[in-house]
Amino acid sequence: MKPTYRLVRLAEGMGRTGLGRTAFYAAISDGILPKPVKLGRASAWPEHELDSVVAAMIRGDSPELLRDLVRRLHAERAHCGRDVALLG
Repeated sequence: MKPTYRLVRLAEGMGRTGLGRTAFYAAISDGILPKPVKLGRASAWPEHELDSVVAAMIRGDSPELLRDLVRRLHAERAHCGRDVALLG
């Protein structure tokens, strides 16, 4: 089965995290949430990245553990979709 990748826009990202706009962008600046993917003038976030961070928040991970997770997620973006290309 091929993995699916979905991007979510700001409103859905805020809804998933429970943060308002200002707090959402502050968390990105602090490295607690992943940076958006630019889509021309628009921005969106990989759904699986937000899900991973929300799960870590629910577990009660410290801010430093969240930052480590976000750094790993950003590093994995370079490999996103390569597994699909190999299967196809």
